[in-house]
Amino acid sequence: MKIASRPARTIQVFGIVPPIAVSLFACLTIGLKSSRDNEGRPREVKPLQYDTGAIECSWAEGRRNKVNNPNISVSSYSDRQLKALIENHRRNNATDRPLYVTALEQYAARRGNGLSFAKSMRVIREAARSGHFLSYKDLADQSGAIWNKVHYSVGAHLWDLVEFSHRRGWPMLSAIVVNKENTSTGAMKDATLAGFVAAAKDLVYAVDNADEFLREQQRLVFAWAQDTPTTDETE
Repeated sequence: MKIASRPARTIQVFGIVPPIAVSLFACLTIGLKSSRDNEGRPREVKPLQYDTGAIECSWAEGRRNKVNNPNISVSSYSDRQLKALIENHRRNNATDRPLYVTALEQYAARRGNGLSFAKSMRVIREAARSGHFLSYKDLADQSGAIWNKVHYSVGAHLWDLVEFSHRRGWPMLSAIVVNKENTSTGAMKDATLAGFVAAAKDLVYAVDNADEFLREQQRLVFAWAQDTPTTDETE
C-alpha cells in the first residue's frame, strides 16, 4: 500500500507544477532561440537606449549622436516625448545645446494656454523699449491669452522664459513683469522677489542683494530691448 501511494502523491504534486514548469521552460527556450540567428550563431546584443521617439539619447563615451542635432524637428513629438527629451538634457548637463532650447520652447507653448515665448518676448521687448514695466495681466492681454486661463500658470511660464532667455545669453526678461500696483516703480513684492531670486540662483547667478540684483536685471532688459533686433525673436 505504501509503495502504491507514492506514485499517487507524485501525480498529485505534478498536477500543479506542470503549467508553471512548462511556462518557465518555454520562456527559457524562446530566450535562447531569440539570442541566436537561423544558423545557431549568437546574435549581437545591443545596449538599451532611452526611447524618445526618433531621438537616440545615448551619451556613452561622448559619441556624437542625434540628440546633438539642432535641426531635429520636435513639433511632431508628444508631450511625453518632449518632457523626456528635456529631462535627458538636464540629467546629462546638456542644457546649453540648441535642441534643449528648442524643446523647452515647444513644451512651454503647448502648456501655455495662449502664452508662448515669442509672444511674451514681443510684449516685453515693446514695453522695455519704451522704458515701461508690465503687470502679469498686461502680459497675458497683450499676448492674446485669456487671463482666467493663465492666471495660475503665468508664473511657471515666466520661469521657463527666464531659462530660455538665459540659454540664449539674454538677461532675465521677467525682471520687468511685476504686480499691477508696482508697474510705475518696477518693485516686486517680497514673495515675487523671492521667486525671482530663486530662479536666478537655479541658473547659477550670484545674488548678494535681491533688490540690487533686480534693478540690475531690469537695466539689462531695457538695454537688451534697444540692442537686440526685432527679427531676433523666436517663432
